[in-house]
Amino acid sequence: MRLAAVAFRARRPHMAGMPNTSDPFLPIEHCPAGFAEALARAEHDKGRTLLTREGRPVAALVPIEDVRAVEAMEDSRDAEAVRQCLDEYDRDGADWPSQSAADLAASFGLDQAEPVGTMAWRLAFRPSARRRFESLDAATGLRVRRALLRLVADPRTAPNVKPMQGGGYRMHLVDWRAIYALEDDKVLICALRTGHLRETFR
Repeated sequence: MRLAAVAFRARRPHMAGMPNTSDPFLPIEHCPAGFAEALARAEHDKGRTLLTREGRPVAALVPIEDVRAVEAMEDSRDAEAVRQCLDEYDRDGADWPSQSAADLAASFGLDQAEPVGTMAWRLAFRPSARRRFESLDAATGLRVRRALLRLVADPRTAPNVKPMQGGGYRMHLVDWRAIYALEDDKVLICALRTGHLRETFR
């Protein structure tokens, strides 16, 4: 029984001196006064302003239309990953190893998250996603492992889950994002991707 297609997003740490909020939004009234001109340029003139540190661009203030266009491209690409993953699972899924929440926690050397609901979910990787997962550096791998434990405990309403345009859901984990689907009792990890724009435009 095909249940849903889902993905996950986690929040970034808040900036020093800025309000500590769980939402990825910064009210204009909390911005430094010097942002006023850049905000007006983005909002009214549809211009873009690069933010620099020691002369090096580190971020950008852009019109909301630019953000929505990038999100739409991410949604389309990630939804296609879900569709391909489910097609592969229908064909080859019997060969995909899966682990219970307890086994997963033991293999990661981490505490098991408290399950939500009565479904005993098992986690399985699409082969290409497993290769990406195994290639992660130690720090990123630890963050992803912790997120996967939360995910297998509560895959439908894990923190910060948001729907994608075009199907599925996504949650960012720092500069990575993971896309997954639910199939029978399985949480299928369809893709692990960096959140860099250069990947979106490929």
